[in-house]
Amino acid sequence: MAGRRSPTSSFSLDDKLNRFLHDRRETSIRNFDATYYGRLKGIPEREVLDIKELFDTMDSSHKGCIEPRHMKNLIESLGYGALPQTIYHLMAELDSDQNGVLEFEEFLDLMTQRRSHNDTRKDIEQVFRIFDSKNKGFIDKTDLRMVLRDLQEPITETELEEMVKKADSSGNGQVTVDDFYNLMTQGVKM
Repeated sequence: MAGRRSPTSSFSLDDKLNRFLHDRRETSIRNFDATYYGRLKGIPEREVLDIKELFDTMDSSHKGCIEPRHMKNLIESLGYGALPQTIYHLMAELDSDQNGVLEFEEFLDLMTQRRSHNDTRKDIEQVFRIFDSKNKGFIDKTDLRMVLRDLQEPITETELEEMVKKADSSGNGQVTVDDFYNLMTQGVKM
């Protein structure tokens, strides 16, 4: 039959990719026990499934978790600025097992309970430890550069120096946990 196309040849690569992703999400939802989570949180199954679908959408790398860059993309898509310290503060506050990502149960907690908007010293210290990955007791340009790189934020050396200078109370190029706490609670922008 001349001139007939096979059904798959009429689809573009984008169509095929979108279909693959849709099918993958559908499979993820089908194999998901919404009843268990609904009982656990005291919410209807449909609400759990809606939250799971949102989680899967945010998990663009399909690793079963939401990474800081995913959170940054979400916040920016909502029309808000996403400062790196804000992203890591939010992640540390929600990441109960402190592995640097949000698994579904942690995301479900976020979506089903009201959290205090007050920054506590403990929460801020958790964020500080993310920045201070080598446990030096301070954050410097190197630490900040690494975090910004993880968030895929381009930054110049001058901007890095300015950020540290604004937060560093002693002027030695090292942001202590107290400096960081003051920065986070007083709303000073890095």
